[in-house]
Amino acid sequence: MIKFEVKGDGYLLRGSPIDKATYEYFKDNNEALEAHVSHDDDENRDDVGKVPEEVTIGLYDDCDHMAIYAAELNNSSLDIDCDGELQTIELSEKNIKKLGIVCKIETITLENYVDEKKGFFFMAYQMVSGSSEDVLEIPEEKIFDPKKLSLTITNLKSDYEAHAITYLEYDGKEIVTQINGSGDLTEFKVVEVG
Repeated sequence: MIKFEVKGDGYLLRGSPIDKATYEYFKDNNEALEAHVSHDDDENRDDVGKVPEEVTIGLYDDCDHMAIYAAELNNSSLDIDCDGELQTIELSEKNIKKLGIVCKIETITLENYVDEKKGFFFMAYQMVSGSSEDVLEIPEEKIFDPKKLSLTITNLKSDYEAHAITYLEYDGKEIVTQINGSGDLTEFKVVEVG
């Protein structure tokens, strides 16, 4: 049996397009933005007041037109337990090339998520450290072959940059790359795009 688990640092990054009025309302008031997208009800918030209905964003957990939940390239690893023999592969650019792991690279920008490559966008960004929630087990495999690994690296170019391993598989079976664990407080931002 072979078991695979991703460990290290990762990203929880999500966002959605917003309109100009919403951008203007929140761009200089990060305290109101944080209170608004972090709470089910900001109606009774004395510190920031009620957000007008025409500029609501909603809870940041629901803002997922863009979502990157993945391990960070160069700061994560793949732990492999092959019948009790443990091995760790650093998920770094150098090591991926060295081992001959099939690698696809995609680059995205916020322009990919707004109409006509111009507009406004809400982003929630958090770095976490820990391990993947799910462990892939392949009972019938007895020998680990790194040539059966393949992955996708997604590079996000924006106010927050990310170099994430968004997809990883072994012999056609997906290994979860979403890191769960402790991390920084989530940062929120509204940005003008294009």
